[in-house]
Amino acid sequence: GGPRPLLDQCAIGTAVPDPAANAALVGDCVTLLGLRDALRGRGTLDWSAGTALTTWEGVTVSGTPPRVTAIVLATRGLTGRIPPALGDLDALQRLDLTWNKLGGSIPAALGQLSELTSLALYRNSLSGPIPAELGQLSKLEGLSLSQNFLSGPIPAALGDLSRLRGLYLYHNRLSGPIPPALARIGALDALFLAENRFSDCVPPGLRAVANHDLERLGLPDCGAPMLTLTAERSECTAATRNPVSWTISGGTAPYTLTVAGEAVDAAADGVTVTCGSLPEGASTAPGTITAVVTGANGARATASASYTIVPPLPAPTGLGLAAAVRYQVTLVWDAVDGAGSQSPFDQYLFRYRDADAEATAPYELTEPLRYPVARVRPGPLDALLRPTTTGDYLGMAAAIRHPIERETPGALNWSAPVPLGIARAAQNIVVQATHDTMTVSWDAQPYTQTAYVELWGPEVYLLRSPWEITTAAGRRHAHFRHLTPETEYEIQIQTGDGVEEDSIYTETTARTTAAPADWEPLLRGPQNLRATATHDSITLYWDSPFPEAPPIGSWG
Repeated sequence: GGPRPLLDQCAIGTAVPDPAANAALVGDCVTLLGLRDALRGRGTLDWSAGTALTTWEGVTVSGTPPRVTAIVLATRGLTGRIPPALGDLDALQRLDLTWNKLGGSIPAALGQLSELTSLALYRNSLSGPIPAELGQLSKLEGLSLSQNFLSGPIPAALGDLSRLRGLYLYHNRLSGPIPPALARIGALDALFLAENRFSDCVPPGLRAVANHDLERLGLPDCGAPMLTLTAERSECTAATRNPVSWTISGGTAPYTLTVAGEAVDAAADGVTVTCGSLPEGASTAPGTITAVVTGANGARATASASYTIVPPLPAPTGLGLAAAVRYQVTLVWDAVDGAGSQSPFDQYLFRYRDADAEATAPYELTEPLRYPVARVRPGPLDALLRPTTTGDYLGMAAAIRHPIERETPGALNWSAPVPLGIARAAQNIVVQATHDTMTVSWDAQPYTQTAYVELWGPEVYLLRSPWEITTAAGRRHAHFRHLTPETEYEIQIQTGDGVEEDSIYTETTARTTAAPADWEPLLRGPQNLRATATHDSITLYWDSPFPEAPPIGSWG
């Protein structure tokens, strides 16, 4: 009086018409009814011997004689386990149980499904190993086990699946080395293994698969060279460049190398890479440079170097011209401090161009100037610039973190331009002479107030130093008195800072006029000369010949 056996239920002619002629389909019916409850768990399946098998949820019957050839139960809320009895459906070609909540392990009996072409079990809660028996599914074209909790290694037997086109194992807990046997699958064009715990290396040939995620594994190729990558700058100003170097060892030479996506000479000492830009509103941003080396055997390895992208330093303030001589100008400026830093930045860059040039004209760039931090003064810094020609210029300054920022001046913050120029020879010299005076004047120069005027006569040499030279109405003036009438004098104007090799000399001559009748010549030479002596010394004394007479030298 109990439940009728499953065979009896399937053979009464409702689930399977003409049971005697369709004995194999009756067997499939018995198998499905037998595993139904284990598969559905707390879910529902409308499989019943009281309805035709061809109408059962997710079941496809086809072929001659008719058999169960597909079970597709994706997103049906199944919470049970995958019954080993599924392996008895020997005509099954497709099994899709994706997006359910199935637990337990994958039964090894699925390896008996010799007609199976597609096995999809992803997005469940399956655990345990991948059965090596799946390698017996000689007709399998797609195997998708992703997004479960599978563990252990990938069975090398999967390499026997010669027709397999897609292998999806990502987001599990698989570990160990990737079996080289997978590279034997010639039909494979999709391989996704990321988000697992694989070790060692990527076997040769797998990167040739058309679609893969092997880069995400972070593993080198087996037999690949060892690659290390170093970025010189840990902080890199946005849009400037970062020197990168590398070391390559092992593997099979010769190597090919790409850095930041560009092919480079693997034997070179290094290259420079643009650091990237800052997102709008960001004060810093992470930067990464990636390199890939490939050996002659096709094996590859990757390496990366990280740094921080930072904004350009503030422009120097207080930039101005301190002095100008024949070959150089001296600029002063205020040291640039970093935000939150007590130490000034110690490297600066200068640029200049002709003052009359168009706004788009290029600038001449100096080499970076470095101040040792220990020598940086609290007051203004100074630097000597050496323009290539004389003339008037506009100059700017920028603070830099590294000398390589000279290559990208457009990425820097530059100070407002200041006029500058190097000293030039005295222009429009005019000498006004009387019988015993001369006034030498010339045009004042915009970039230097330093000058010396020397005057030579038959018996006199006079010098006017910068502090004795006056400026009025755009002219410089040097005054000489107590000269000899009707005498020709040589005059030399030295513009510069008094350093002979950096100064410019301009020479002329002038003659004093005749003396008036009532003129009386001044006394010349020392007056009232006298001396005192001891046993080993003599001291000379004399009076000046007239007020304001130049010093008289003595030799002993």
